[in-house]
Amino acid sequence: GDFTPPVLTCVSNRTVECGDAWSFTAPTATDACGGTVTLRILDTVTNASCGLTYTATRTWEAVDGCTNRATCSQTVRVVDTVGPVFTCPATRIVECGQAWNFDTATAVDSCGSATVSVVSTVTNTAGLCGSARNVTRTWQAVDACGNTNYCSQLVRIVDTAAPVLVCLPARTVEFGSAWNFDNPTVYDSCSGTNVTLRILGTVTNTSGSCGAAFTATRTWQAVDGCSNASASCSQTTRVVDPTPPVIVCSPNKTVNCTQPWSFDVPTASDLANGTNVTLSIVGTVTNG
Repeated sequence: GDFTPPVLTCVSNRTVECGDAWSFTAPTATDACGGTVTLRILDTVTNASCGLTYTATRTWEAVDGCTNRATCSQTVRVVDTVGPVFTCPATRIVECGQAWNFDTATAVDSCGSATVSVVSTVTNTAGLCGSARNVTRTWQAVDACGNTNYCSQLVRIVDTAAPVLVCLPARTVEFGSAWNFDNPTVYDSCSGTNVTLRILGTVTNTSGSCGAAFTATRTWQAVDGCSNASASCSQTTRVVDPTPPVIVCSPNKTVNCTQPWSFDVPTASDLANGTNVTLSIVGTVTNG
């Protein structure tokens, strides 16, 4: 009689990555008596793990012509060792003063879903001009098996816009009155009013002016912390002299007919020109 079961040899257990195609490998079977051996699957048991990972075990049975039986199994471990794959936003440049937000980072996982969260937002101003800065946001993606991946987006905030400079209108002042040029108003989209105001020049012109009157023009320029310079603007002040001189005549006097005499010259002064005025005789009237 034949009481010896077939020899059934299963392939070794193995490990595959989740998402890779795979299948069980059928065992080989031989019988000492040389008869026909029937191979059949007894069962396949799957035990789930994290995410879409699991362990699958298949058991085969070999039966020879005399119903002698042998069994063996192969176990395949489907594992997830690969982190999620990020689609990270590209670096971008925005102008200081403009509204902006970070773009959205997304992640997919070959073995299931991934949870994306913000882990840090860091602002760097070291070595940058004015209100320019670099801001970096970092995201983390975690799958169901704890595999982690990271990605970051850099946003460079630059200052390329010049300040806005507005000079006050031209004006006229009376000679002798205290006055100064009016500083222009200035605003920068990044630095606010924290800008440097430069005087480019002050030009005084007396050509065509009377006496001590003159015209003075001052020109300014504004520069922000990133060396962006505004267009220049100017204010002109006209100093005028509309006030006549003050003339003071000597008192009336009486002289003897035989005495020599002459009119006393009056004194005259001017607010703008002091005593540098022209004294002229308008007329001399004699009554006998």
